[in-house]
Amino acid sequence: MGDWRLKYVQIADDPDLTIGVNGYDFVGQDTEPQVALVDGYRQDMNVDKIYCDAYQQVSGAGGQRYPGVNTAINDRIRRGVLVMNYVGHGGETGVAEERIITVPMLQGWKNANGMPLLISATCEFTKYDDPDRVSAGEWASLNAKGGAIALMTTTRSVYFDVNSETAKKFYLNVFQRDNDSLPRAFGEIIRQTKNVTNSGDNKRSFTLIGDPALRIAMPRLTMKTDSIYREGTGNIYDTIRALDKMTLVGHVEDLSGNILTSFNGIASPTIFDKPITEYTLGQDPGAPIVAYQQQKNAIFRGQATIENGYFKISFIVPKDINFGLGQGKISMYGHNFVTDAMGYDKSVTIGGVNPNGINDDKGPDIELFMNDESFVSGGLTDENPILIAKLFDENGINAVGTGIGHDIVAIIDENSANPIILNEYFLADLNTYQSGIINYNFTNLEKGEHTLTLKAWDVNNNSSQASIKFVVQEEETPALSHVLNYPNPFTTSTNFFFEHNQVNTGLETQIQIFTVSGKLVKTINKLVNTQGFRTDGIPWDGKDDFGDQLAKGVYIYRLSIKTDTGEKAEKLEKLVLLK
Repeated sequence: MGDWRLKYVQIADDPDLTIGVNGYDFVGQDTEPQVALVDGYRQDMNVDKIYCDAYQQVSGAGGQRYPGVNTAINDRIRRGVLVMNYVGHGGETGVAEERIITVPMLQGWKNANGMPLLISATCEFTKYDDPDRVSAGEWASLNAKGGAIALMTTTRSVYFDVNSETAKKFYLNVFQRDNDSLPRAFGEIIRQTKNVTNSGDNKRSFTLIGDPALRIAMPRLTMKTDSIYREGTGNIYDTIRALDKMTLVGHVEDLSGNILTSFNGIASPTIFDKPITEYTLGQDPGAPIVAYQQQKNAIFRGQATIENGYFKISFIVPKDINFGLGQGKISMYGHNFVTDAMGYDKSVTIGGVNPNGINDDKGPDIELFMNDESFVSGGLTDENPILIAKLFDENGINAVGTGIGHDIVAIIDENSANPIILNEYFLADLNTYQSGIINYNFTNLEKGEHTLTLKAWDVNNNSSQASIKFVVQEEETPALSHVLNYPNPFTTSTNFFFEHNQVNTGLETQIQIFTVSGKLVKTINKLVNTQGFRTDGIPWDGKDDFGDQLAKGVYIYRLSIKTDTGEKAEKLEKLVLLK
């Protein structure tokens, strides 16, 4: 479950100026027309646009690269996405001359809880009948920890006109529902796509890798807005102004419009500011500069309890919205842990400012952790740690991303030239706008000590910052340290603790307790799922394997761990039982 099920991603190669008279623009001729098709019948879907030429091109020994594109694709995969579509050049080893998706990237994806249907409108991405090579598309399917849930992909070379027509027919089908109102199965999506494509035999280069009977994970129910209003106005729909306190009310219904009064769960509404116009950079000689629109600046992204089919949540609008009046978007996702719902509302007007403002000159409170909330500044992490930032402000956090210099920003080792923008990662806590959390997964940090500083702003543009230190230790043979039990000595119960050098894995943990003469009296087995490098306590009540109370005295215990690859580590310690 999650609002990633409302997200699809469009990835476009930079222009190919060698084709035809004016070259070929993948953005203007492919991805943007595809988005327009989806907008025609499925406006409750939200699109991310990752267009290569909109990112800074970097020259290196291996040629031109778009490191920002690699980061954006990996980041979206980590957060989950329903459909990811690439249009451009490619082959068996990846896509684009700038290597924006590579085999090592595909092998490294760990997204088992949000795998996309991956579309590759490029040549030979999944040439699965080559005995000398496992192709990039095959790796996307074979990845045991994530990758793609299925692929509509190419096994041979395809022509530009076939690519374009097939992809358009795909987008006319992928988010449709069957006659029974269920999302379509992958086999039906590709059947409908290929049967209505009039492009000759070359369309047969497209194939489905995956379970044809599996349905795409689009939500099966509907959400509707009942009202969005300012306190005291009595209006059903008010204009959303900066620094107003707004309340959103909505409900869940079936596809026939019946309110589901037995539906209880969690709603995740997002209120987007008006679309903004962005541009490609035209970095190659003769490349056109293409304008396109994105609607990604979230005024508020929160969570609310759904009770008997209805939900209600309040929030204060950040000062940094675009003051010009225009059409925003309310995007709604909800689930009851069994099934889920989707909805949108584009009738809401956003703009202007509350002339009375807010009397607030204090920035937000910030708490920082790495991997889990037991982390202490200066502790150990691996090279891919997760930043956890807990934020609180009486009036709410500004994560809209339109005000210059008012982003939520993380900086590693005072390298302010490469800030990490975290606006999209902020999620308000359940049933409140005053507090929320950021989870951000760093990748491939250098070994050694690091300092991280995070700066955040409240809705009235007051700022605060906090810092944390951590030491990156590369993953290696498992090792134990600080093995202890507390309290020690003890009378009725104690807990076993240990630190280790593994992270985000399951450790098979065994504690064997012996008398000083070497007799085994108690064995405790527990699977410890780690996030950080410290564990929660494993309890023991001082009784043996038969449930009998042990005599007071000194005992020896051996604590051992085994990783999912079979590697082991163990350590001996003493404990004293007083009872």
